[in-house]
Amino acid sequence: MRITGGTLKNRLVPVVARPGLRPTSSRVREAIFHRLIGRLQGARVWDAFAGSGILALEAWSRGAEVVVCTERDRQAAHQIRKTVGQLGANIDVRSRDARRMSAEDFAVIFADPPYDQAPEPWLRVLAPALAPGGVLVFEHRTGALRRGRHGELQVTWQRRYGDTSVSFLEHSLLPSGNVERADRTPLKPDPVS
Repeated sequence: MRITGGTLKNRLVPVVARPGLRPTSSRVREAIFHRLIGRLQGARVWDAFAGSGILALEAWSRGAEVVVCTERDRQAAHQIRKTVGQLGANIDVRSRDARRMSAEDFAVIFADPPYDQAPEPWLRVLAPALAPGGVLVFEHRTGALRRGRHGELQVTWQRRYGDTSVSFLEHSLLPSGNVERADRTPLKPDPVS
């Protein structure tokens, strides 16, 4: 696979052949990163199901300041570390399940959990780590996640790519203009500059 944009554009990323590993296609990655223009520069990004690390590498290549990726498969995590080192990227690779990640404020979270698992439990796990004004980019089996509200998250954009769909989710706004968070503490949205 090749990185599709940024400072590492066209650099190769090897993929470890592992059961259940589905690297995001270049067509889908290009669509995702086109939608994220203006959101990555200097951002904190988490690739929750890193697999090959391609989404984390794309984000770092396009200007994200802090990039963390978690991968529970130790072989895959080892390969990501090796690739990150070879490419000179500054990415924090953690060998752990996304459910064990502490709640940090990330501006962008990438998640593509196993397609055989329902999305809603993962949305509840990931929502506390999403910063106010941030976006959760959720890749899933087509038809598995309906448009609309899911707990404190709202689908703001969704596209289908064959049997794969990508949904962008953001915190729902309360009538007061505050952002509803997983801990139910209303936080003021970041002012737009």
